Amino acid sequence: MKVPITIHENANHRERAILRKDCVQVSIVPYESLQEKEERIKIQIEKLLRKLLLEMLQSRVEKYSQIANLSFKNIRVKKMRSRWGSCSSLGNLNFNIGLSLVPMRVLDYVVVHELCHLKEMNHSSRFWSNVEKILPSYRSDRRWLRDHELKILNYFYEIDSKNWKAEQEAW
Repeated sequence: MKVPITIHENANHRERAILRKDCVQVSIVPYESLQEKEERIKIQIEKLLRKLLLEMLQSRVEKYSQIANLSFKNIRVKKMRSRWGSCSSLGNLNFNIGLSLVPMRVLDYVVVHELCHLKEMNHSSRFWSNVEKILPSYRSDRRWLRDHELKILNYFYEIDSKNWKAEQEAW
């Protein structure tokens, strides 16, 4: 879904992005160069995406942690080039800001995936069995993420698509 962006330049307002009913409104101070303007707009949109994603993640992680009877410590949104999420042995869950651009069912898959690492810190058959118990559709959601990852991550990183597969294999 495309959302229109309206830009307001005003030296007296603080820089920020707000989600309105019909658009994203970005306020920035005036800048001399177009490049500087574009960079400030992108920064404010990323801040908004991070905030909205964190709100969604808090409710989704809470829901699935109750279903799976698992407890977690903290939820963070990060820019991660090589993964959609991570789970520490301390119960901290990290999620890629790129998830702000995926359908809810795919976000749920990543949430369940990371929560299941609280039981199994690997990708064994037991791990995937735990994922499937909570989210039987996980295979199609995982496939969707793989099919769209380059397009999503390209918004946050300048990715050379020719070298993308080689980079992925090196990780």
